[in-house]
Amino acid sequence: MNVQEYLTHEISLFSSIITEQLRSTPPYLRGRKVYGFVTGSGDSFIAAKMLELLTNYRLVAKDPYELRLNLPALKGGYIVGISVKGRTKEVIRAVKSLKERGWLSIALTSELTSPLAKSVDEVIKLYYGGGELPIGVGNFVSSVSAVAALSGANVSGTLIKAKILGSVRKVLEGNDLVLIGDPPGYLAGEFISLKLSEIFCRPSRVLKIEQFLHAPIYSLQPSSTILFLGNDVKVSETYKILKELNNDVAHLGTSSKDPFSSFLSYIYTVLQELAREAGTRNISKPCFMTRKFLLERTTPVIYG
Repeated sequence: MNVQEYLTHEISLFSSIITEQLRSTPPYLRGRKVYGFVTGSGDSFIAAKMLELLTNYRLVAKDPYELRLNLPALKGGYIVGISVKGRTKEVIRAVKSLKERGWLSIALTSELTSPLAKSVDEVIKLYYGGGELPIGVGNFVSSVSAVAALSGANVSGTLIKAKILGSVRKVLEGNDLVLIGDPPGYLAGEFISLKLSEIFCRPSRVLKIEQFLHAPIYSLQPSSTILFLGNDVKVSETYKILKELNNDVAHLGTSSKDPFSSFLSYIYTVLQELAREAGTRNISKPCFMTRKFLLERTTPVIYG
């Protein structure tokens, strides 16, 4: 299975993964006066930040390494650890450290016998643990759907067709790509940026709309390509301004007020373009797998 085939297959599973994960995950945090942290690495950290958003920041997303080095003095909160295979070393360490201080620990993982699952008070099983290639698409959709259900927020989980302005294809292929969004758009941008790194080894920048306007906007070059993601008026207005400057810009928005559904629609739309490009370039495996020195040396640092 090459990269285009893999992505196309994973995209086809979106609706079934979302439906099943929302159905099978209890709305554990609904109505509870909870506070605490949620942590994860890579794709899982984006899922953590989605839980932060959907709980109105009652659970704060923290990098597991930073959390472990700066443990909170408070006791009695919740710590949620997200790891698809349950083997990410720093997630396990952070969760264990807070559990030892009396925090209620919850794991979201597809592996019920994993080190993470064995170290917590409660386990929520991810419906989909991943496909043939280690790019992380369907399993990410499973993770982010699980946190949506866990939050107890009112989400539809419906894939809504994104409104597209400009050429998303041309923008994504740029060598100086900037992704800018409102809260759900920014999170989608972070996921897209990770996939660009994994599949094509292509660098990109991801910025929140307010922060972008306060200085990075002036660092744009004529060669910069910009993808705006979000329904916020500020996002739309900034897109129009930069379009007037003749930069290659595109904008994805939706008609939905549900941040979860908007977030999923942006990812769904962009992944289709990435699958097309992978097919055009005849990519057999994701780029990161060809960087053998880095892969072999960093894997033990991540997983122990």
